[in-house]
Amino acid sequence: MIVRVLVGDDPRQQKAALARLRKIRADGGSVVVSAVVLAEVAWVLSSAYAYNRSQIADALRGVLNTPPFFMPQRGEALVALDGYAKGSAEFADYLIWSLAQAEGSTTRLTFDRRLLQHPGCEAP
Repeated sequence: MIVRVLVGDDPRQQKAALARLRKIRADGGSVVVSAVVLAEVAWVLSSAYAYNRSQIADALRGVLNTPPFFMPQRGEALVALDGYAKGSAEFADYLIWSLAQAEGSTTRLTFDRRLLQHPGCEAP
């Protein structure tokens, strides 16, 4: 549903989704966005809609900053977005790393050459 709202490629679905979001907000409710959902939205925008990194980062920030969307790990997602905007790895990689750091992880083991350029990432 988030992708439909962002890209508007199906006006009927976008209109229905926006109407539902307005009602949820008016009723004081929220729509929980999990880390998995946010990563999937980034992947779909990149692979299916050819959004560039800047467009993806802007779109995801918009979701995180717009009620009624609520993400329990919002702070970690914003840190991941900052890394993604400046780096070369996929958004999901930055999100995984940010969530792990929030849980106390100090080292990430990876074979991904793009991630090995970042502090805290090491080859096994």
